[in-house]
Amino acid sequence: GTLVLTLLDRPLSVGCRMLAHLRRYLLVAFVVAFAAQELCAQQPAAAAPAPGQPGSPYRRLVPGVETTIAPDRQANETFSHQDMVEIKANFADLLKWQPKTLPETKTLRFFADKTQFHRSVWTLEFTFKPMRMMMVDFPTANGKLQQKMVWYMVYRVQNLGQHLQPALTADGVWEVKPTDQPTASVGAEAKPIDIRFIPTFSLETLDKKKAYLDRVVPTAMGPIQQREDPNRRLLNSAEIAQVPLPVGTKDKDTSVWGVAMWEEIDPRIDRFSVYVGGLTNAYRFIDPPGAFKKDAAPGTGRLLQSKYLQLNFWRPSDEFTTTETEIYYGLPLSDAAGNETVIDHRWIFR
Repeated sequence: GTLVLTLLDRPLSVGCRMLAHLRRYLLVAFVVAFAAQELCAQQPAAAAPAPGQPGSPYRRLVPGVETTIAPDRQANETFSHQDMVEIKANFADLLKWQPKTLPETKTLRFFADKTQFHRSVWTLEFTFKPMRMMMVDFPTANGKLQQKMVWYMVYRVQNLGQHLQPALTADGVWEVKPTDQPTASVGAEAKPIDIRFIPTFSLETLDKKKAYLDRVVPTAMGPIQQREDPNRRLLNSAEIAQVPLPVGTKDKDTSVWGVAMWEEIDPRIDRFSVYVGGLTNAYRFIDPPGAFKKDAAPGTGRLLQSKYLQLNFWRPSDEFTTTETEIYYGLPLSDAAGNETVIDHRWIFR
């Protein structure tokens, strides 16, 4: 509006010259803007900064705040020798047969005794932050909020590959080879295994003989997310089980982050362990002597044990002082001679 009034107040020739200058100015500005846009489009996009690096959207962690447990790869977990108790109990008469011309290795008795089973075994890397506590508001039946203490652990898992795959050589010998994509036999076909972390977290006390399973606490997810890192999504145990785990390397972090939560923990506990299941598919089964009876269903009495990571913690406090700063990773133990050692973690079958 000001430009129009200015032009009306001036002679016609002056106004025309001003309009001509204005057109030239707009044309030059348009050309410069278009050239700049084309130049930016031709340049490669900058790589996203790694977590913890300058420019990363995620909160930078202080070195040492995380504890990493490397994958526990054991070649002897890819095979087992088991008696076929179903055959021994139901076909006892046939097992007594003595061949006249065949070798002993071709008898049913031989195949039913210490039969060898082979399977591929995958393992995951587990990294966790210190155990923490938080007071969370829980809705009640009368519409009011009630504060409860929630214990939680933030963690991440990563598939580093190098899993164990048994293979039968041309010489008839079984060898265990590393692979990033293990397979499982389905009939006569070998199919790739979909590796996912389907977790179980059990917090168990050593003094009070109590066990607490990880729970999905929706009202706690928001406050925990804000406290730990608002920009990094933490998955609960139900959500993380749905995420495939691609192979990562030192240069390519494919970690998936999650949080385990526990409610109504006895404040008097001072020694406890967290048993983490789902970090490997390693297992073993045991047939107790006499557990299987004739004509029983296959597998009756059989005990299946999975491999768990046991994390030990020590809390030198009481029920009147419940703070997370008094929870220490590692369990101090003393032997008969009074020598003290600290056991922080171990792998067990249970």
